[in-house]
Amino acid sequence: MDPINYSGMLTQLDLSPLQRGFALRDQRAAQTEAIAERQQVRQLAQAKFTAEQEQDQAYREALTGFSADPTPAALLDISARFPEHSKALQDGFKTYTSAQQRDIIGTAVNVLGAATAGNTDLAARTLTERRDALKRAGVDTTHTDAALGLIKSDDPAKRKQGIAYMATVLSGAVGPDDAAKIMENFGVGLKAENQAADNARADRQAAETARHNRVVEGQGAARVALSREAGARAAAKAKSGGGKKSSFSDAQLDALLQ
Repeated sequence: MDPINYSGMLTQLDLSPLQRGFALRDQRAAQTEAIAERQQVRQLAQAKFTAEQEQDQAYREALTGFSADPTPAALLDISARFPEHSKALQDGFKTYTSAQQRDIIGTAVNVLGAATAGNTDLAARTLTERRDALKRAGVDTTHTDAALGLIKSDDPAKRKQGIAYMATVLSGAVGPDDAAKIMENFGVGLKAENQAADNARADRQAAETARHNRVVEGQGAARVALSREAGARAAAKAKSGGGKKSSFSDAQLDALLQ
């Protein structure tokens, strides 16, 4: 019996189904790899989105703290902790024309200076004039109205928020370093710090006064006791010409009663 010629049989077979099978196998592998890549991309995108959300939340919380106590140091701290947000503010400011930029900077500086000095009327008037000019130009004034409401408020906490708003605008306009210098020049935050220092000094003075009063009271009580002993001693001498001696000599009693 002749051996089977497998090679010959293969040359006579239609290999197209086998080739199609290999192609399908490769296609499925490519699809699986593409799906894995898409899943990885989605996971990375989701992780990035989540991280950005967390950063945005942290940034909002930092701004809330800054609004409650606006100081140059706090502004610099926020810009250092959130460089992307700080850059976004500056990039947004660059979209304005040169004339608009000068107008924004001038308004923010004037309002910040007036509000810090306690001249609420001037600060509000400056913002009102800008708001009216924007309206005439057909520009949305939602943010300007919000800032005006804060600056005009009778609530000191609201006015602080207005000052913080102006400082944040300046941070985007001239950069956080220059904005912090402007705040320092106007004394933003210094009044609260000085008040805290004054309160601390007052507490120390009150404690020192109380301590001094206790010492004086103790000295007075001692003098009274010594005076009574001296009187009793004199009475005893007058009555008997002698008797038990005091624990203090006459010279010591006189010195203590001075």
